[in-house]
Amino acid sequence: MIYNVNTLQAAIAETEKGLDGEAGADRAYEVVVALGRLRVSSTIIPDDVKFLSLDVALAATRHMRWVTSKLINLVRELLDHNKDWGFEEEDSTMSILLTRHNLWCAEFAITEIDNALLQASKASTKLTDELVLTITDLAQLDTVMITNTDLFGAARELPLLENLRKVTLTQPLPWWLDGTIEADGKRNMEKFDAWLRQIHQKTMPR
Repeated sequence: MIYNVNTLQAAIAETEKGLDGEAGADRAYEVVVALGRLRVSSTIIPDDVKFLSLDVALAATRHMRWVTSKLINLVRELLDHNKDWGFEEEDSTMSILLTRHNLWCAEFAITEIDNALLQASKASTKLTDELVLTITDLAQLDTVMITNTDLFGAARELPLLENLRKVTLTQPLPWWLDGTIEADGKRNMEKFDAWLRQIHQKTMPR
């Protein structure tokens, strides 16, 4: 769902009513992602919307760790895939990139909340600790993704990354939007072209 400030405020109020179980954590994560998306697009958000309750922030942060773990496993599964790739695998890589972007947006929002609590002398050790663990897990995910950017070759041919750049005004941009994927693809293509030239030269009649 695409949120604006008004619909997000209503969603936050609804989420506050029930955070029990997986469904509650998923709703908390969804509103935090939405809040983060608005923040990284430089949308002006009233303070009563910007700063969620501690319970929602905690539930969302814990769910972020679960999502991150699932992504790490999915990337590893794709790397271990033995059969030829098709549309299903390419769709999975697009989903990975979009979910990584959502996690970054959520991290942005949660970090703002954590800093606001700190400035108001209402710091929550629980939230800070959960955020540190989440950031550590995200760094592990990024290591797996950055060292295997070939997985995301389809993203260079599709508008996903460019569309995300258009709505992301926060600087610096995360690595998947800063040209890393495109640059790695260009280097790999240059290596492939050089290899083809070598093969061609070896097979030329003398």
